[in-house]
Amino acid sequence: MAPGVEFINGKKTFIPIENNPEVLSRLAHNLGISDALTFHDIFDIQSDEALHSLPRPVNALTIGNACGLMALLHCLLNLDDGRYVTAGSKLDELRKTAVPLPPPERAQLLYDSKFLEEAHMDAAVTGSTHVPTAQDKVEGHFMAFVKDVRGKVWELNGSLPGPVERGVLVADEDLLSQNGIQMTILDFIETSKTVEGGWGISIVGLSESR
Repeated sequence: MAPGVEFINGKKTFIPIENNPEVLSRLAHNLGISDALTFHDIFDIQSDEALHSLPRPVNALTIGNACGLMALLHCLLNLDDGRYVTAGSKLDELRKTAVPLPPPERAQLLYDSKFLEEAHMDAAVTGSTHVPTAQDKVEGHFMAFVKDVRGKVWELNGSLPGPVERGVLVADEDLLSQNGIQMTILDFIETSKTVEGGWGISIVGLSESR
């Protein structure tokens, strides 16, 4: 078992992973993802200058402040039909095994994966904020948005029973286009403003290296 993993009430529990580019880059490297994929903080969705400074197109986003592993897997395995997953890597083999399985067995496969456990825990201890223990209660959630090869935008949210189609973007629109922002993150940001103390939302975009 990887250092830091604990069994709490009979359930394997990881240290929550921070949603920032450096940590996600390390996790992606551990998973064997192509170096062509890069991660970028998105601090302002209303400033054209800030958005234009980011490598585009951005066709996947992670949103959250706690668990990045599942959000990242959602992005990597669905972005461009998984083309950033290195052929023959452990993640590639895991994907091939998982795809034909029904949801409960697929979830068990991920739960039992020593490879995912080690990749996650190695990255989890590198965050820029205080690193919690597996026992710490973390008030946070994650979700991911992905534009697929047909232009459909999907919300991949661990609290929902399945993917939710949010709309369709044309070929030259990405998730940081005006339509992309409206389909994905805008509602969450606006709602966060109405909650006392906010939700502490962080957003990371995935794009190819320039």
